[in-house]
Amino acid sequence: MSSPQVQSTVAAETEERAVQQEEWLREMRGSLMVVAVLVASVTYTAGLNPPGGFWQEDMAARPVKGEPFFRGQGHFAGDPVLRDKNYNRFATFLAGNTVAFAQSLVIIIMLVFRSTFRDHRWLYLLRVYVVVDVSALVVAYAVGSTREPYDVLFSVFILVVLTILCAAAATFVIRCRRSRRRRPQQ
Repeated sequence: MSSPQVQSTVAAETEERAVQQEEWLREMRGSLMVVAVLVASVTYTAGLNPPGGFWQEDMAARPVKGEPFFRGQGHFAGDPVLRDKNYNRFATFLAGNTVAFAQSLVIIIMLVFRSTFRDHRWLYLLRVYVVVDVSALVVAYAVGSTREPYDVLFSVFILVVLTILCAAAATFVIRCRRSRRRRPQQ
């Protein structure tokens, strides 16, 4: 092969890779947007309806104006039940849920801008945000859906194992698709 033929072949391959990468980024952007909106919806709903629900009636005297009201002296209608029954679980749930909700909003905003996909630092930051988002959602789910510390640890363990298995399956599928694209047509 002569030099001009090699250059044209290399240029064609480079252009094809750029088109494939642009297509992959577009698909990934859409998939991440769906996941981020789903997590934002779930965490928003969980924030409005925390585990255990809300007290329906007042079980405390209203504090006299100027006097402090201390937690543990009863509750008022509309207060979260879990907060009064197990404050540590409620605080952990609230923290995980709030972080997942905020991270989802940040991811959605990042995905709106195309420049996010042009710089590798932004892509890395996006990956970190997605991992933090899903991790916070797992924590909120585990704490909000169980009562005993052992059950929380077991739930987290099962969710981590399932996440790893899903990630491995997704990686396998992606690699299979890539290897099929690279094979010449027979």
